Amino acid sequence: METTQDTLDVRGKVCPLPVVDIYRHLKRLNPGGTVCVLTSDSGSPRNFRAYCRQAGHEFVDARPQGQDIAIYIRKGKRPY
Repeated sequence: METTQDTLDVRGKVCPLPVVDIYRHLKRLNPGGTVCVLTSDSGSPRNFRAYCRQAGHEFVDARPQGQDIAIYIRKGKRPY
């Protein structure tokens, strides 16, 4: 895994709030930038995969991190 430049902590939030937060966060990143999203919601990997597919971003990986999940997303080339 490459070095992640940004981390977004959405632990304690449930859908749709983590998806809204990542949408806002990715708007500030340059295309190709990677963010690690820390979440406690077990449904987040599924929700983020669907969001990435729809928005043109790359769902890189999801890994357990203690009781939480670390999700890695790379911003696509679309302007949003």
